[in-house]
Amino acid sequence: MRLEIEKWLEIQNFNENTEGLFGESILCFKNGAYRSSLLYSYLGFLNVIRYRILESSIPSGFQQGRWELLRRELNDVEIWDGKAYDALVTNNPPIFPISASIRRELDYWRDKRNDCAHFKKERIDYFHTESFWSFLIEYLPKLVVNGSKESLFRKFVNFFDPSITPPDEKMDPLISEIEYSVNKYELEHFFSEIRNQFQEAWPIPEYLKIFGNIFKSGTPEIQDVLLGFLKKNESDLESLIKEYPEIIGRLSLDVGFVRKLWYSKLFGGLTYNNYGILLGLIRNGHIKRNQIDEVFQTIIPRCYDHIPADSQVIELQNLNFYRKIRPDLFPTNGFSNFSTGNNRSSFIVHYLFTQEIQRNDLLSLKASVERDYPPYNLIDKLDNKIRGNGFFEDKLKDAFEKFDIEIPNELDALIENNEDYEDLPF
Repeated sequence: MRLEIEKWLEIQNFNENTEGLFGESILCFKNGAYRSSLLYSYLGFLNVIRYRILESSIPSGFQQGRWELLRRELNDVEIWDGKAYDALVTNNPPIFPISASIRRELDYWRDKRNDCAHFKKERIDYFHTESFWSFLIEYLPKLVVNGSKESLFRKFVNFFDPSITPPDEKMDPLISEIEYSVNKYELEHFFSEIRNQFQEAWPIPEYLKIFGNIFKSGTPEIQDVLLGFLKKNESDLESLIKEYPEIIGRLSLDVGFVRKLWYSKLFGGLTYNNYGILLGLIRNGHIKRNQIDEVFQTIIPRCYDHIPADSQVIELQNLNFYRKIRPDLFPTNGFSNFSTGNNRSSFIVHYLFTQEIQRNDLLSLKASVERDYPPYNLIDKLDNKIRGNGFFEDKLKDAFEKFDIEIPNELDALIENNEDYEDLPF
């Protein structure tokens, strides 16, 4: 049976040294060495405090020289643990703004640590270690360096300043700082400040870039708070999903929001990444399998101008999407209205290129292009694809020959006179 502390550690972004200390603590605990277990956990705790200070900017009111001295002492292997504790509880000025009750708790656990380290006679049992772990889980998120939120905010400002930060710089280090720079009870206000400040919108608003990266590399606890914040403004949540459909698997989405998204926004209000969003919702269970037919019936009339990416074709095939859309692309007697054929022309070419061609597909195509007023956009797009792609030319030729259907004059010249061209993009 896994311990609660093990589950908690999995969702923290502690460094390797800290993880090693907690790992030793858990190993000792499972083997009944509770005194050693508590001691290792306490060292792991102080190591977290140590790195929160080392990775933070100087708190307001703190003298620069004193701050630099503290940082040197925290890097001294002989004295770092004592200096980390002193920095945690100091009040002149405070590095960590903590309440009197937390301060009493820290004093208590400091005494217990001394009992372990100096082999005093006081009994140390499993419940002492478990109590300390509960203390860590509850209070460690509250122990952030004074002014670190403001410092992190400035770092985000600098990140988006091209005169300071190159465009290929990764945002991950800043995302990891949120955990120890912002008190969890201030996270929602912090996200609001991010949204209000970072509105630059080309090509993606900066605040959406920050939020997207939080869902990619932030801790689950921070992601949960951000999702709750975004649910209060669904347009932001929609925009985030549009820009980063790959994060859908990490989102707990309300049923009503999901239905509204595919029912009225996909292939309509959302201008791109529609198939990525659709497949993400299905793949992660936000759209149930028994709803897929209804979803396709709703979106197909809106999706003719939206062509799936090559990487999405097989997944759509497995969902029978192409079987559902086929009757709209190849009506039995062709398109009686040339504008309808023109409007669906891009998807018709895509279908013929990616799917197995059936006899009725060619009969419908032939009937459409041989009308007195044929869909000329369709003919032109077929022409361009044939001339630009030898595979497509051969595939059409083989299909007409296989089903013994005469190639219509409108396509005959395009196929017979096609020369060897390099493949062109569709």
